Amino acid sequence: MIKGEVERLGGQTIAFESKELLDMTSPFQYTAENLDRDRVVKNAITQHAFEHFNHAAYAALAEAARYYNEPETAQVCEAIMSQDMEMAEMVESKLPEIVKQFLSSQQR
Repeated sequence: MIKGEVERLGGQTIAFESKELLDMTSPFQYTAENLDRDRVVKNAITQHAFEHFNHAAYAALAEAARYYNEPETAQVCEAIMSQDMEMAEMVESKLPEIVKQFLSSQQR
């Protein structure tokens, strides 16, 4: 969505998309070798922080778009902000279970 707005305004985007980072840091994609380490918990915390970082970044972009009288771009940024908060809330809701599973695996 935002790539189209950047291009519409004559700018360029980098090839690395935040979805790629999401795929790399997803706390829900881990292997059995990570079950005995705190990596799963750290990944969940990282994912939560990443979503809040994205939310703040798009809030800044939305404000810049409004400043430059680009309401269309501001709306796109606000839609992405909403998605980022939904993901952050989902990760936060899963965090207690991730921690409990990790701690349980350490007692075996």
